Amino acid sequence: MSMIRKLLPSQVTEIGDDEVEVVMSTGAIARDGHILVPGGADLAQYRANPVVLWQHDPGQPVGTAEGIRVDGDKIIARVRFAPLGISEVADRTRGLVKSGVIGAVSVGFEPTEGEPLDPARPRGGQRFTGWELLECSFVSVPADTGAVVTARAHDVEVRAGKILSQANRASLEAIHGSIDDARSALRDFIDSTDTDTTDIQTSDGTDEAGGAANGRGLSLDARRRRATLLDLANID
Repeated sequence: MSMIRKLLPSQVTEIGDDEVEVVMSTGAIARDGHILVPGGADLAQYRANPVVLWQHDPGQPVGTAEGIRVDGDKIIARVRFAPLGISEVADRTRGLVKSGVIGAVSVGFEPTEGEPLDPARPRGGQRFTGWELLECSFVSVPADTGAVVTARAHDVEVRAGKILSQANRASLEAIHGSIDDARSALRDFIDSTDTDTTDIQTSDGTDEAGGAANGRGLSLDARRRRATLLDLANID
């Protein structure tokens, strides 16, 4: 039998910055008319290669599924996105899911056992009591109202395709503050040595590099060093 896809809407609560928790499938009837019995799922092959895709495209992996398990009438997993900067698709998907723009997952499966929900319509909706999970994707359009993304990180900022947690943002602000302090100290040092040549010239009237001092102000090499320091102090 060919692979069938089942779309599942998702809702989000709070976990780590790199993760979301999803209900991959439920025992509820989906809009496609089928029921997947969670206890009938064969998860072995998917657990061996639990890649999560974007829009069912094998060329656009965005993360991996972990902790895949059957919990009552649901199949639950935690999706860990690829690290930031590795994949534009993964970064974009992470931002869309974390911000709530994308709220649906879809599983691709191959049925192995089943029966029609209505015996009078054998080709209609099926109740699949045996099926193999083949893939899982984040998608735009939901179908099964019972499956959810149950967790995403809170307090994140999406900026230029990247996500900063509150802790990371505070660390970056502290680093920027330290850099500003260092620049200020460097400018003070430069100002204090504008006309002071004692630290630049040796007692025999030559500068540190061995060149003759110009007799007034800083030597040529010292002026070059000062220009370099000024450049460093003004780097953004």
